[in-house]
Amino acid sequence: MAKEIKKINALTKVYYLLLWIIPVLECFPRSQRFLLGNRIEESLLDIIDLIIQTVYTSEKKEFLAVCSWSNKLLNTLPRGG
Repeated sequence: MAKEIKKINALTKVYYLLLWIIPVLECFPRSQRFLLGNRIEESLLDIIDLIIQTVYTSEKKEFLAVCSWSNKLLNTLPRGG
């Protein structure tokens, strides 16, 4: 039960991050908004999808590894490499 609460908590946090970052991405310069902004938004949506898949699968390590990789990519994108 406690593990499910942590997963729901992670899902909620990523969802709130997505809600917060969409208006921030709209403030990006036009050239970056469509390239970098779209990539950041898609990465967050992918992480939400992976968290939901992790809850309903028996192979949790595989999904969590992909989610971790997506998170590392997301942390790297705004820095430019």
